[in-house]
Amino acid sequence: MNPIKILVVDDHEIIFDGIKSMLLGEEFVQTLDYCPSILELKSSLIVNNYHVLILDINMDGKNTLDVVHEIKAIKPEIKIIILTSYENNKLYQVAKQLDLAGYLLKNTTKKLFIEALHKVINGEKHFQEFNKEFSNEFTLSLDDFDRFNSLSQREKELAELIVKGFNENEISDRLFISKHTVRTHKKNIFKKLKINGVMDLVKLINDQSH
Repeated sequence: MNPIKILVVDDHEIIFDGIKSMLLGEEFVQTLDYCPSILELKSSLIVNNYHVLILDINMDGKNTLDVVHEIKAIKPEIKIIILTSYENNKLYQVAKQLDLAGYLLKNTTKKLFIEALHKVINGEKHFQEFNKEFSNEFTLSLDDFDRFNSLSQREKELAELIVKGFNENEISDRLFISKHTVRTHKKNIFKKLKINGVMDLVKLINDQSH
């Protein structure tokens, strides 16, 4: 196997550090570079000839699947592997429809990660299997992806409890926050998701989960 050049694009450098650690000593890797943003990715692709692009699906709250066509316009031959924490069947299927080389979860093992790289380099595809029936609780459509990812981690936790039927007192107790804070978070959630209240939130999540 000829040595290959790999570019990792993720807005959390710790992910790159983990990949670098996994690939340390692997002779098939000639170059392993890092980009923290889509803007830098595009610039890097213009001046470098990478064989494999390892791409996070959520960069700064944006769905990177939306820029795949731009990436391929710059480097049509590059093999794109999505590396994500989203066990989300809709995103998984879109990645397949875009004819990407792979879809890996960030909890994959070193062994499986390297095996997937070898398959992709040899012209195969590697889409990691997960239980589609129990994919991420918030299985939003791509149109809602950006809005949902504008929520903070705490807001996502609170939204999940709302959908599960917990009232303000119960949410306050479970998250160790005041009822006033619960109400503030709810207002922010409704504003960011462009909905009017609890019933709209439940409907949004339930509609997208089927």
